[in-house]
Amino acid sequence: MKKIKILIIIILSIVLVTTITLIIVFSNMKKTKEGYHTILENKSYVYEENRKMTFNVYSDTKVSIIGDVNNNSYILELGSLTYTLDNISVRSYGIPNSYLIKIDADIPNVSGVVSSDLAKLIIYTSKNIITLKLGSISILNPNEYELLGFDRLYASYCMVDGYKQLVGINIKFNKKYDIISDFKIGEYCYGNLKQIRMENYENEIDIKSLIPEYNITRVENSKAFNILNTSYFIPINYTSLMIIKEGYITLKINNVKYYIDTFSFMTNDLDYDTYKDVMKEGIIS
Repeated sequence: MKKIKILIIIILSIVLVTTITLIIVFSNMKKTKEGYHTILENKSYVYEENRKMTFNVYSDTKVSIIGDVNNNSYILELGSLTYTLDNISVRSYGIPNSYLIKIDADIPNVSGVVSSDLAKLIIYTSKNIITLKLGSISILNPNEYELLGFDRLYASYCMVDGYKQLVGINIKFNKKYDIISDFKIGEYCYGNLKQIRMENYENEIDIKSLIPEYNITRVENSKAFNILNTSYFIPINYTSLMIIKEGYITLKINNVKYYIDTFSFMTNDLDYDTYKDVMKEGIIS
């Protein structure tokens, strides 16, 4: 009888240890399952040889297969156009509740302007194909533009539906011009010349208190504006409302096409906890 009790205890102990082991294994497997997330952005770049573009990806794991640059292929999809990206480098940073992966690549050499507001980064790994939604990307080869000089340039942001959006550009020209007839950031954000103001504002504003009729997603045809001063605030409207951290500006002044090179309006990375509810989950196939 005593041997039977000992045997039962041994069996129960084995079952318990096995159960605990399985729980730990499956728990670790769940924790290490790879997942990727992106924040949709309006990004625009001016092409120049050896100049880089950067994609921010939030990862559930510290070590990720998307960083295997020697064996992966990285494809930028802009609508019907695809570009195999060159000179890839990957950096990874631990951040609260996630990992931030930065993928750097040469900006593709394009003719004129190419753009898409359904841009994707597709990564072919040894095991999977990972598709990441990026938002909008515009690339400009400025052969037909003149570089515009200025004394001051910075953005004003405002909270819109709980998120910080770029709502206007503050600029001080370095000389006197006559007429401005066009203003864009990339290909999906337009300067509203009807609501232009002859002053500059702070980095963070309540735009409705300054321009009550402002509507961030209402793009209107703007007539040419007579420039009477050198300092202006130009409200921005969107055809595709996404975060803007950086971008180039194109504008037409005195009927001449100018551009302002890719400019960083916001230098800090977007906070994972703030934007996690609107992130787009990567597709692994």
